[in-house]
Amino acid sequence: MDQLSEDIIVNIFSNLQAKIVLELRCICKQWRRIINGSCFGPQLAEKHLKKGIEDPILLHHSNKPSESHDNPNNNSPYIEWEDWKDGNNSDQQSVLEINLKLFPWPSSSTAKPSNKDKFLYESSASGILCFTRKTSQDDHCSKTSKPYLVNPLRKEVLELPPLNLEPLNSSQKRYLSYGFGFDKSLRKCKVVCFVLDVSGDIVDSMIYYTLNQQKESSSSKWIQLTKSQPKCVPFPSPICIDGVVYWSCCYDNTYMIMAFHLEKEEFRLVSLPLKLEDYSPAIFELIDLNRGVLGFADLSSTNHIEIWNLNEKENWIKMYRCEVRPPYLWPNRFHPYRVLGPWKNGELLLRFLDQSIMTYNPNTNTFKYFSVPLLQEDENTRYYSYSPSLLSLSWFQDQLLE
Repeated sequence: MDQLSEDIIVNIFSNLQAKIVLELRCICKQWRRIINGSCFGPQLAEKHLKKGIEDPILLHHSNKPSESHDNPNNNSPYIEWEDWKDGNNSDQQSVLEINLKLFPWPSSSTAKPSNKDKFLYESSASGILCFTRKTSQDDHCSKTSKPYLVNPLRKEVLELPPLNLEPLNSSQKRYLSYGFGFDKSLRKCKVVCFVLDVSGDIVDSMIYYTLNQQKESSSSKWIQLTKSQPKCVPFPSPICIDGVVYWSCCYDNTYMIMAFHLEKEEFRLVSLPLKLEDYSPAIFELIDLNRGVLGFADLSSTNHIEIWNLNEKENWIKMYRCEVRPPYLWPNRFHPYRVLGPWKNGELLLRFLDQSIMTYNPNTNTFKYFSVPLLQEDENTRYYSYSPSLLSLSWFQDQLLE
């Protein structure tokens, strides 16, 4: 393959599984440079991700303090696939556990995370996750939170510029939510953030920012969006699907979906497939089950879960109904299960109250427990259905930072 051009090599690599391509970095210097280089990003975004050749895995994110965190001899940022192959259970080969405190942090970044720091998941797109790092014991209103992009598979962390915001008075609280997405038409990634300042139950201000590269300075800064936006209150943890960031929101005492088109930088509202009487964020979820189609999981009933998809004409189509019931004498009005996302062979991945994982086959209406005994859930850990990606954060850095 020494005689092949780099474009051809990239095209070949884009048809291989992500974890196999990463192993090929050890073959020769040329392959390592191609796989690690920023030029690999755009091609993978169009080929590797579009083909959907990578099966989802269960990503297990932990904030738990680690005794090995300050051990210089420990350089393992996560548990490799091989570490889950002790038994005969094939589920064990589909789990990736990460602790961002153990990742190899870039030298240009701020101080290495301490055991007291926590990472809050914000959003994801194209196999890249966006987290905010809480460097104090504050809640979601923390003034010290900083945004980061993370590729768990490549063990990469990229620190984004912080927002320079005016200080709050003693009666105010501040909420930030970051939406991250990939604009395929422009081959660019974009980060959008909404800042919500409140006094009690009254909204003082709500401002949206995008992170854009400044040509005159070859650096990036947060730019306030001046285009009109719906007067609604969005909820954290948006999802990005096909170049559009979607937030669940409350508009005029009604649940809606706020959509932000990354290329046009325009907002619009999308109605839910049904009217929900109970005003609680726990009764529905926005999901991406078909890699490019917005999904809606109705959790308002304790007897079943209904899944809807939004078609190109923005009409909701009911896909299937999961007849999964809660435990005996379940006390809450909403369903105890959560839809984590797509799984292999058209199945769904479900989570029960942070305690167990199971798969659901909508074709046969059958369930199967995802038996990975090493997983332990607590308030410091989270699960995600994650599609591995070879996108290099150095490519994002070329776009967003100096």
